Amino acid sequence: IETDVRFTSDRVPVLLHNATINKTSNGQGYISAMTYEEARTYDFGSWMGEAYAGEQIPNFKEFIEFCKANFVHPYIELKTTITQNDIEKIQKLLEIVSVAGMQKDVSWFSFSYNLVEMVKDVDPTADIGVVLHGGDVVTEQFIEKMKNLKTGLNTVFFSHYARKITPVVLERCKEEQIQLVARNIKNIQSLYALNLYYRAAFADGF
Repeated sequence: IETDVRFTSDRVPVLLHNATINKTSNGQGYISAMTYEEARTYDFGSWMGEAYAGEQIPNFKEFIEFCKANFVHPYIELKTTITQNDIEKIQKLLEIVSVAGMQKDVSWFSFSYNLVEMVKDVDPTADIGVVLHGGDVVTEQFIEKMKNLKTGLNTVFFSHYARKITPVVLERCKEEQIQLVARNIKNIQSLYALNLYYRAAFADGF
């Protein structure tokens, strides 16, 4: 499962893609401007159908406990609203995972290289990755930056559209033991067409 994490005003981590709760609840406003208690008063399920009416926004601890109980490996996106000054937020997320005994079963990634680096600094054994924007080109300089994330105790990956990964880039990743995750795979045929070096794929509306 891939999910995004954001924080309430009282710094409780919750699962939410957008900055506001407008699209996926019957409430309005930025999650960062409301307390966790307030966020839990809204209905986050009805937009999916009557069967989900009354569902509350899940907090990160609940999610990790669910993953552990159901043998699910979560890929957790750290939103770029987390800054260099928010190291305690990263520490809090890693602590929740550690308490659950899930350190070896969680992957962390972000569009921000700096946030991924922060995770590495807090936990040198963490599985970490960087997501590239659609127009980004994988350069030798980028490969070098990814090498710098390696500690000798962790695994490192990046995620990009498969069409952007040239045979040369693929070979460089193999040489440096940098793993690959394909982005926005839309059908099973595209999944099966991936080179076997890809360790995973983010699916978009299978």
